[in-house]
Amino acid sequence: MQAVIPAAGEGIRMRPLTLTKPKPLLEIRGKPLLQHIIEALPDRVDEIIIVVGYLGQQIIDFFGTTFEGKKITYVWQKEKTGTARALQLCKPYLYPGKFLFLNADDIINTETLERALSHDLCIVTVHREDWQRWGILLLNEDGSVKDFVEKPQTFISNIANTNMMVLDGRIFEFEPDQHSSGEFYLTTMVQKLAREHKIYTEPASLWISVGTPEDLQKAEDMLK
Repeated sequence: MQAVIPAAGEGIRMRPLTLTKPKPLLEIRGKPLLQHIIEALPDRVDEIIIVVGYLGQQIIDFFGTTFEGKKITYVWQKEKTGTARALQLCKPYLYPGKFLFLNADDIINTETLERALSHDLCIVTVHREDWQRWGILLLNEDGSVKDFVEKPQTFISNIANTNMMVLDGRIFEFEPDQHSSGEFYLTTMVQKLAREHKIYTEPASLWISVGTPEDLQKAEDMLK
């Protein structure tokens, strides 16, 4: 099984730490963020596709073509076009069947990923009190995804999308919409996928979002 990890971003909110080092190589407890994610992958994942861009050669030099017994393939995303375009660049390298899609800067645990992989299509979620800052999911009675609402103004749910997902080739049947930033986000592809196919959710038992220098210290404390 394969995992896709987009790691091409500039990490602007992490500056000045990311002026000379890509965000996935910033360390928590002596290991790069991306290493924590790779080590959390279930054993059945034996190949990783990493999408690199900003300072990407540093990532290639660190992880090489095999890491923790898993083959690594690199795909270059040279323009800032978003997560949807990152995944589309990986299409020629993906085998038939489901795969994991993981952020390069959010720490997750193996147990959560194993539960997610019990579904053909799945989104890992977290409950957030600050739901106004997140992409929020509405669920059907059977627990499948009904709709996405990006940063709602009024409360509709506190089930937030982590962008950690189990997907398969059906995702490529849908084109992403362009955001006002000019980028194309995977969320819009998944929204369209959910209208045609059942996507289930699994709550994360460990998930740490690392977006700012302050988050690095929080993650360090949480993992002690």
